[in-house]
Amino acid sequence: QDEFVSSQLKIPSDTLSRFPAFDIYYIYAFASQRFVYFVTLQLDTELTSPDTSGEPFYTSKIVRLCAGDSKFYSYVEFPIGCTRDGVEYRLAQAAHLGKPGRRLAQSLGVSEDQDVLFVVFSRGQKHRADPP
Repeated sequence: QDEFVSSQLKIPSDTLSRFPAFDIYYIYAFASQRFVYFVTLQLDTELTSPDTSGEPFYTSKIVRLCAGDSKFYSYVEFPIGCTRDGVEYRLAQAAHLGKPGRRLAQSLGVSEDQDVLFVVFSRGQKHRADPP
Protein backbone atom coordinates (compact mmCIF):
# COMPACT_ATOMS: atom_id res chain seq x y z
CA GLN A 1 0.00 0.00 0.00
CA ASP A 2 1.43 3.39 -0.97
CA GLU A 3 -0.88 5.61 1.08
CA PHE A 4 -1.83 5.95 4.71
CA VAL A 5 -5.59 6.40 4.93
CA SER A 6 -7.25 7.69 8.07
CA SER A 7 -10.81 8.98 8.05
CA GLN A 8 -10.58 9.50 4.30
CA LEU A 9 -7.47 11.69 4.59
CA LYS A 10 -4.91 10.32 2.17
CA ILE A 11 -1.30 11.00 3.05
CA PRO A 12 1.39 9.38 0.91
CA SER A 13 3.12 6.83 3.12
CA ASP A 14 6.57 8.28 2.50
CA THR A 15 5.66 11.90 3.40
CA LEU A 16 7.00 11.79 6.95
CA SER A 17 10.11 9.82 5.99
CA ARG A 18 10.87 12.21 3.11
CA PHE A 19 9.94 15.34 5.13
CA PRO A 20 10.58 14.61 8.82
CA ALA A 21 9.90 18.27 9.73
CA PHE A 22 6.40 18.28 8.22
CA ASP A 23 4.89 20.66 10.75
CA ILE A 24 1.57 22.41 10.31
CA TYR A 25 1.23 25.79 12.01
CA TYR A 26 -2.34 26.77 12.81
CA ILE A 27 -2.61 30.53 12.37
CA TYR A 28 -6.34 31.01 12.98
CA ALA A 29 -9.54 29.00 13.43
CA PHE A 30 -13.16 30.03 13.20
CA ALA A 31 -16.67 28.70 12.68
CA SER A 32 -19.15 30.03 10.17
CA GLN A 33 -22.56 28.55 9.54
CA ARG A 34 -22.16 24.72 9.62
CA PHE A 35 -18.42 24.70 9.02
CA VAL A 36 -15.16 24.99 10.95
CA TYR A 37 -12.19 26.59 9.21
CA PHE A 38 -8.44 26.68 9.87
CA VAL A 39 -5.85 28.94 8.28
CA THR A 40 -2.57 27.01 8.24
CA LEU A 41 1.04 27.41 7.24
CA GLN A 42 2.66 24.16 6.12
CA LEU A 43 5.46 22.65 4.13
CA ASP A 44 4.89 22.72 0.36
CA THR A 45 5.96 19.19 -0.55
CA GLU A 46 5.76 19.92 -4.28
CA LEU A 47 8.35 22.74 -4.10
CA THR A 48 10.58 21.40 -1.31
CA SER A 49 13.32 18.94 -2.13
CA PRO A 50 13.20 15.87 0.13
CA ASP A 51 16.95 16.02 0.74
CA THR A 52 17.99 18.29 3.57
CA SER A 53 20.32 20.37 1.40
CA GLY A 54 17.48 22.37 -0.16
CA GLU A 55 15.61 25.28 1.37
CA PRO A 56 12.15 24.26 2.61
CA PHE A 57 9.25 26.11 1.00
CA TYR A 58 6.07 26.88 2.91
CA THR A 59 2.58 27.73 1.75
CA SER A 60 -0.66 28.76 3.41
CA LYS A 61 -3.86 26.79 3.16
CA ILE A 62 -7.41 27.14 4.33
CA VAL A 63 -9.00 23.96 5.67
CA ARG A 64 -12.76 23.40 5.95
CA LEU A 65 -14.66 20.71 7.86
CA CYS A 66 -18.32 20.19 8.58
CA ALA A 67 -18.82 21.15 12.23
CA GLY A 68 -20.24 17.75 13.23
CA ASP A 69 -17.78 15.61 11.27
CA SER A 70 -15.76 13.75 13.91
CA LYS A 71 -14.26 11.39 11.31
CA PHE A 72 -12.94 14.13 8.96
CA TYR A 73 -14.85 12.81 5.94
CA SER A 74 -15.63 16.38 4.84
CA TYR A 75 -11.99 17.57 5.08
CA VAL A 76 -11.10 19.97 2.25
CA GLU A 77 -8.03 22.18 1.92
CA PHE A 78 -6.73 24.54 -0.70
CA PRO A 79 -3.86 27.03 -0.96
CA ILE A 80 -4.47 30.70 -0.25
CA GLY A 81 -2.39 33.79 -0.85
CA CYS A 82 -2.35 36.88 -2.98
CA THR A 83 -0.28 38.58 -5.66
CA ARG A 84 0.37 42.27 -6.17
CA ASP A 85 2.51 43.74 -8.92
CA GLY A 86 3.82 40.27 -9.75
CA VAL A 87 4.96 39.54 -6.18
CA GLU A 88 3.49 36.50 -4.40
CA TYR A 89 2.48 36.74 -0.75
CA ARG A 90 1.91 33.16 0.43
CA LEU A 91 2.82 33.04 4.12
CA ALA A 92 -0.16 33.71 6.41
CA GLN A 93 0.90 35.67 9.48
CA ALA A 94 -2.46 36.49 11.10
CA ALA A 95 -6.16 36.29 10.33
CA HIS A 96 -9.45 37.63 11.65
CA LEU A 97 -13.11 37.00 10.84
CA GLY A 98 -15.15 40.19 10.95
CA LYS A 99 -17.79 42.32 9.31
CA PRO A 100 -16.80 44.63 6.47
CA GLY A 101 -17.43 48.35 6.59
CA ARG A 102 -19.75 49.96 4.07
CA ARG A 103 -17.09 50.75 1.45
CA LEU A 104 -15.38 47.36 1.64
CA ALA A 105 -18.71 45.50 1.53
CA GLN A 106 -19.68 47.49 -1.54
CA SER A 107 -16.36 46.84 -3.30
CA LEU A 108 -16.61 43.08 -2.51
CA GLY A 109 -20.26 42.89 -3.53
CA VAL A 110 -21.38 41.57 -0.12
CA SER A 111 -23.65 42.94 2.58
CA GLU A 112 -22.26 44.64 5.67
CA ASP A 113 -23.59 41.86 7.92
CA GLN A 114 -21.72 39.05 6.13
CA ASP A 115 -18.55 37.54 7.59
CA VAL A 116 -15.33 38.38 5.77
CA LEU A 117 -12.00 36.66 6.42
CA PHE A 118 -9.10 39.09 6.63
CA VAL A 119 -5.64 37.51 6.31
CA VAL A 120 -2.23 39.18 6.53
CA PHE A 121 0.36 37.54 4.27
CA SER A 122 4.10 38.04 3.94
CA ARG A 123 6.21 37.22 0.96
CA GLY A 124 8.95 34.66 0.90
CA GLN A 125 9.24 30.93 1.22
CA LYS A 126 12.00 30.68 3.78
CA HIS A 127 12.51 28.08 6.46
CA ARG A 128 10.42 28.62 9.58
CA ALA A 129 12.68 27.96 12.56
CA ASP A 130 9.92 28.93 14.98
CA PRO A 131 6.16 28.70 14.60
CA PRO A 132 4.49 32.04 13.85
